[in-house]
Amino acid sequence: MEPFAQDLNEPADDGGSNLLHPALTEDRSRGYRTAIITIIACWVLAALGPLSLIFPLVAVAVLLQLISQRKLWAAFLLTIATPLFVSAVWAVPDYARGTAKMRTMGPISLNYYNPHPQVRCGYLSGGCFSTGNEWLTIVPYNFMLTGIATMFGPMPGTYAGAYPDENQAKSALQHAISLSSKELAEDVLKVGDATVQLDQGVGSQLLKEMFYDHDRFYGWHPKAKNGAVLYKEDCVILRIPQPYSDTSETSALIVLVDREKGRPFAYYAEGRCYFSHHPVPYQRQAL
Repeated sequence: MEPFAQDLNEPADDGGSNLLHPALTEDRSRGYRTAIITIIACWVLAALGPLSLIFPLVAVAVLLQLISQRKLWAAFLLTIATPLFVSAVWAVPDYARGTAKMRTMGPISLNYYNPHPQVRCGYLSGGCFSTGNEWLTIVPYNFMLTGIATMFGPMPGTYAGAYPDENQAKSALQHAISLSSKELAEDVLKVGDATVQLDQGVGSQLLKEMFYDHDRFYGWHPKAKNGAVLYKEDCVILRIPQPYSDTSETSALIVLVDREKGRPFAYYAEGRCYFSHHPVPYQRQAL
């Protein structure tokens, strides 16, 4: 036996504990941690107005990385949780419930209260000033809503009949039959051979919005032409001129009425007629 002999064993593999060559940490989250961090970053960027333009660069770069690493479920999570995707999908339940509104920005005018010609839903303004991130919220939502309406028709609970534009309505009114404010106040309109029954109180409310004395015939302005005309059997077009005018220009409110429901669904302004609120809504207000 040799003196001072020692039995030296091979050092165990410590997985690369050498400080000069540290081992790479394995991502045991299967990419979910990366996806969640990226999702949070994307939502923060989306809330920062113009900085939201950085969002696609970050999202696409991480998405391609996850796909290249075959972490497909993490890539799928990242895709469905981004602001762009969520905003678009949000339109689906809104359409199904009949509560969807086309998103917009800018000041409100009378046409703001008219339904969208294709989707037949109303509008919702996000304010007068743009924030710079509308392309992430408004654009995908409206795009999805329009696509659904193209495939399945107008949103449930909305008017689905003939919907003339402003020029068509004014052209049709050239053949209008004269009406008195008394007839309108009583919610019974005789339009040619047809009798149209308005919903209770609609006629009086329209006259009130136009500042009318119900005991008079409207048409006080010498150039006013008042009346109603039936448009394609399911739409009644009313024209109610303003009784007071300090100019030679005739001002009037043109009202499109759902013949079956007896309630207005759209409005057009003529001359200086202006409304900053909804004159008479399509849906009856709950008491």
